Amino acid sequence: MNELLEVLKYTLPAVVVLLCAVFLIKSFLKDGLDKRRIEAKSKMTDEILQIRLQAYERIVLFLERISLQQLVLRIDDAGIDAGTYHRLLLQTIRDEFEHNLAQQIYISPQAWELVKAAKESVIQIINKAQNDMPKDVTAFDLASKIVELKMLEGNKQLDDSIEFVKKEVRELF
Repeated sequence: MNELLEVLKYTLPAVVVLLCAVFLIKSFLKDGLDKRRIEAKSKMTDEILQIRLQAYERIVLFLERISLQQLVLRIDDAGIDAGTYHRLLLQTIRDEFEHNLAQQIYISPQAWELVKAAKESVIQIINKAQNDMPKDVTAFDLASKIVELKMLEGNKQLDDSIEFVKKEVRELF
């Protein structure tokens, strides 16, 4: 029995020290891992914020590029008929939209819905101008009618979309 007590005298403190060491090392490693996770998450958040800002920039650029004034100025109407010009305007809008389709991942669903509505409102104005014109007019005549409709009706949907996107960007900061 004395021998058992002697063995316990030496092994029990060693076991206690070992358990304390294991506990301390485990908590130290856990703290280090938590710190690295927080740093990685912070870095990822910064990168995602940068990507989101770029997406908002691209969306505003898209909205500006499909504004009626920009479309009419950018697309050359020399030497083509109104029907061809009409198709060219609509194709340009669709191409711009498809080019920016992936941006919906980074912006809010409300902003994306407004962007789609703005695109559709621009298309409606172009279609209305085309429908109001006789069939044998020039592209210049159609462009003039589009600008006239824009002046008369405005495009509140497009302006509201741009403002909403700008508001969302301000909320990020």
